[in-house]
Amino acid sequence: MHLLLVPLLTLATLLVNPLPQADWTVYSSAEGQFSAAMPVDTRTNLIVTQTKEGPLYTHTVSANDNDTNEYMVSWTSYSSDVEFKGTDKIFDRVRDALIISKGGKLVNESAINLLGRPGRAITLTDSEGRIVKARFCFIGNRFYQVMVQNGNKNNSADSERFLESFKVQGG
Repeated sequence: MHLLLVPLLTLATLLVNPLPQADWTVYSSAEGQFSAAMPVDTRTNLIVTQTKEGPLYTHTVSANDNDTNEYMVSWTSYSSDVEFKGTDKIFDRVRDALIISKGGKLVNESAINLLGRPGRAITLTDSEGRIVKARFCFIGNRFYQVMVQNGNKNNSADSERFLESFKVQGG
């Protein structure tokens, strides 16, 4: 009887006092001209791609929560306006490249609108069966990609919270 009581009390304690979730905050980037709600412990990275027109800079901000879900915003800055690139053909190429890079399979996609500019929202499963949701668009001289990859637990509420919180200033 005592052996059964300990697991039941432990389960009852977890139901009343669930494990703490990662603290969230609004991350703002003056350089990237955006904000998004993310777990507090953010990391930044810069990827430089050499092109025939010169270096292309892609910035990333990412964070993980206690469930190992990963939240990421990236933006690539161009020397001139790139909004004209926001076409179905380009969005299809971006989608296809993301699916290939994740070894994934497309689950869902839809057209979106951000500050009056066209964009794309996709959901895919990666090679390990994790759910990946991404949104991307061109605004001014930047290409934005917002992505959440579920780790060992599909936390769709936090995924949506993150995706819906992404805001671009100005435009």
